[in-house]
Amino acid sequence: MPRAMKFTRKSVLAYLQERTGQHFTPTQIANNFKRSNAEAREVLDDLHANELIRSGVDGTTRVFFVAAPGSSEPRPERIVGRGELKGWEAGLRHFEALCMTVRR
Repeated sequence: MPRAMKFTRKSVLAYLQERTGQHFTPTQIANNFKRSNAEAREVLDDLHANELIRSGVDGTTRVFFVAAPGSSEPRPERIVGRGELKGWEAGLRHFEALCMTVRR
């Protein structure tokens, strides 16, 4: 069984730099270093705040990475809200009415 790596900001940065261009979630980093998600998120947020690593969004998940040389800027961030939808029923009724006009 592999030994758990030392968990410092420097070791996390070195781990990400060895895997340039590969995206990691805080959970993946926590599992690699045998730490909690909260600890991993704190270290990753600190490295990102100091501009040593970059972050982006893959679907609804925040990922952290060291950009590969010559890579383009990451996609704009877009996290879809998980809140309550309001007013979408009217759009569905309008679409239903439009579909039913063809059948009449």
